[in-house]
Amino acid sequence: MTTTLQVITDTHAGCAAEGHGSQRKLTGVAADVLKGVLKEGRERTTLDGVVDLGDLIEHAGSTVSPSDRAATDIANFRKTLDIFSECRLPTFHCIGNHPVMSATEQALTDALGLDKPYYARDIGDHRIIMVHSRISHVADSPGNKSGSGIYIDDAQLAWLRDELARTDRNVLVCSHHPISDQDLTGNVWFEQYPQCALMTNRAQVQEILGASGKVIAVLNGHTHWNYLTKDSYGVPHITLQSLSENFRNDGTPAATYGIAVLKDATFNLEVFGNDLMLRNAIQNPQQIVTDLAATYDGIADVYDAKTSQFGEPEHRMFDGLIERLKPGHGNRVVDFGCGPGRDVPYYASKGFTVTGVDASGELLRIAGKRSPEQRFIRSDFATAPLEPNSAAIAIHNSSLQHVPRAGLRDALKKVFDTLEPNGVFYCHYRSGQGESLSISTEYGRPIARFIALYTEHEMEQAMRDVGFEVLESTTFDHKYSGLKGQVVQYKTRTWARKPSM
Repeated sequence: MTTTLQVITDTHAGCAAEGHGSQRKLTGVAADVLKGVLKEGRERTTLDGVVDLGDLIEHAGSTVSPSDRAATDIANFRKTLDIFSECRLPTFHCIGNHPVMSATEQALTDALGLDKPYYARDIGDHRIIMVHSRISHVADSPGNKSGSGIYIDDAQLAWLRDELARTDRNVLVCSHHPISDQDLTGNVWFEQYPQCALMTNRAQVQEILGASGKVIAVLNGHTHWNYLTKDSYGVPHITLQSLSENFRNDGTPAATYGIAVLKDATFNLEVFGNDLMLRNAIQNPQQIVTDLAATYDGIADVYDAKTSQFGEPEHRMFDGLIERLKPGHGNRVVDFGCGPGRDVPYYASKGFTVTGVDASGELLRIAGKRSPEQRFIRSDFATAPLEPNSAAIAIHNSSLQHVPRAGLRDALKKVFDTLEPNGVFYCHYRSGQGESLSISTEYGRPIARFIALYTEHEMEQAMRDVGFEVLESTTFDHKYSGLKGQVVQYKTRTWARKPSM
């Protein structure tokens, strides 16, 4: 049984931000952005709950008299909380640091209907632990800012040990402030002020979480970027970007949110929104291929073992491709995104010579051992050195989903050019809209992969734009126990032909 949660953080609704934040936090549209992403999450999949990692509001500043700031913040906090009522789902909230700038912790806890600001709840087969980091305010100095000294106090540490000892479930831990050892180089908020971002006793907290053997992931906000790391106990720590961050300095809110799926001890998080850059991995669109190759290099053997059983449906599809070939066709197949070469022996058994293309050297190493008589090329899809008009069949099995939408037509043009006249093309891809960053532990270590989603119409139009005759498309229910964990309209298959000259 899976548990599916929508995750958001750092909405910063309410009062206008001041100082540096006045340029980076789009507080005026934050409430509307929150409404929009909560609605989008419900439309995207079936949710079991919603997690808010804190800083729902921006605290009242100099435009509000000191005597009115606490009341203003509580009013804004309650007003923003009301937005979640439309979800009609269990909600889990961290408080964050901005709400406690003026309002008391007790007043905020009362608004949440809680006895204390940290708590644990069971949902589905999993346990959610919401920790609460406190702040020891330190006077300003040239090297310090007020608000430094972030920590989890001794009473809560004892409670955390007890909660982890008592539960027999796999646990997701949520915190506003990072419990990880983040490298803040390049962070516009905290590069110069790490003491305002990271818990001072995070090593102690990591030890408690790791020693339990039950924590499958830790989620946090606060640092306003997407970040993935793991601690020395192997526990993945994921940071989400702020909903209202003006990340490009052009007035576009990041509108980042995640769909987390917990299945047993496996954790998957798909991140949607306008900002999909993983700050310690994916740096820019041109870097996506390099980062994907490095990711697959690191999990090549495990990936090969876990996907070896998936070939039979695609083998049936290949048989159908052969039936679509016209008389006089050649005998070459190009398998774009061949990975570890799972399907290459089957193609060869049907009398075809195969060329496999992939960006991962380690996956190609496995493919070469599996089919040493076939040819394998390490390259991205759009620039692979392939002879024009040379292949009877071209295949993209779950590989176009790693091509950014802006580069789709370039990848399809390479397929078109490589096919001989009347050659046929088959692709199998993630159906949907937009792009995402998929973070997963299903291969034994936390990895991140860029994902592009395409509808039938979008893919067919892109194919026609480069010259293909589209033959057929079908979108189908697909039972997938990883990211979604439920039956959804999830995959599309499209067949096309290169017209005769």
